[in-house]
Amino acid sequence: MGKRNWYLAWTSDALLLISSVLGVSAVLGGWKFMSDYGRMSEAPFLVTFTGLSNLLIGVVAFLCLLTRLIKKEARLPSWLFVTRMIFVAMIMVTFLVTAVYLSPSVGPDWWKLYINGSLFNHLITPVWAVLAFLLFEPRSLLSYRCAFFTFVPMGIYGIFYLIRAYTHVGPDGTISLFYDIYGLARWGLWATIGIFFAFMAVSFLLCLLLFFQNSRKKPD
Repeated sequence: MGKRNWYLAWTSDALLLISSVLGVSAVLGGWKFMSDYGRMSEAPFLVTFTGLSNLLIGVVAFLCLLTRLIKKEARLPSWLFVTRMIFVAMIMVTFLVTAVYLSPSVGPDWWKLYINGSLFNHLITPVWAVLAFLLFEPRSLLSYRCAFFTFVPMGIYGIFYLIRAYTHVGPDGTISLFYDIYGLARWGLWATIGIFFAFMAVSFLLCLLLFFQNSRKKPD
């Protein structure tokens, strides 16, 4: 059973890494394998939350794959398990923001958020990241308090976003979508800060859900 669990976990890591590489590479390389439509965002891909969450989940998948290959066991070291759980929660935020906020904002052209590289970045990679964690990640022996670490990357991105946006206010008081990537500044500074606190809370709750689901598994 242990050998089978290792093989399933390792294979799920490999598939997640491939999905991440395909999605990020397609956007950065401008590969359009579904249609001739480009990205809908004006901002550089790797400063968007989508870009960063997909890149980081790929890095985590690579580290998990390499660790399991070296150790020949499915269970990850505590630090890597927590890191994986945090970034799975973050890419879940990418999936939810795209489905709940960006798609309605775009309107009839919402489907353009799910073509070419964005098909992987907004749908395939987030969904597989969650399924791989829920189905194949062995039970952790950690405390639920490890979920609090999710505030760190979310807080860092929120600070980065605010600085990037509010240091580029135009003469008319508006901020280009090149800097205000998700158009949050139109509601004002304090509302933007509040939105990021909400994102932090959502990612924390998602992290808790992942943790408690994992804790229900039978020990290896």
